[in-house]
Amino acid sequence: MWGDVRTSVSKPTIVRSLEFLGLLLCLGVVSAVASGLRSWSTGPGVVATVVAVAPYAGVWLVLALRLPHGDAPWTALVPGAVVYGAGTEIIHGVIAYAITPWALAKQGTYGALGLAAALLVGLFLISRLVVGSAVLNATLWERGRRRA
Repeated sequence: MWGDVRTSVSKPTIVRSLEFLGLLLCLGVVSAVASGLRSWSTGPGVVATVVAVAPYAGVWLVLALRLPHGDAPWTALVPGAVVYGAGTEIIHGVIAYAITPWALAKQGTYGALGLAAALLVGLFLISRLVVGSAVLNATLWERGRRRA
């Protein structure tokens, strides 16, 4: 989809790896702040849920720029970043309001295995979202190049 990205990928270094991990940590910070506001009060929690889409999308855009993307400009990565930001908030809502209460209700029955299953479902959904955002970017970029 993105052409032969193997030739355009720079060699990994410790500094680039730490930069990448730092950006991933930023996603966790955004989640923590939004979760804190949601638990503090309903009004600010709803606002935080809507507003958190922008930081998620922004951090994901910066992360996507560091990943192989062929000769696509940064603007070609914006649709996937927006989908990632919105999808992450939807997944957070599903986890907070559906999966977590279900897992806590089943804790007596399944114990730690129920919580582990809920965590794995959340990680699976996020991983599908990451791949889906990259596929969306690549598909839109290739379609645009064919038209031109």
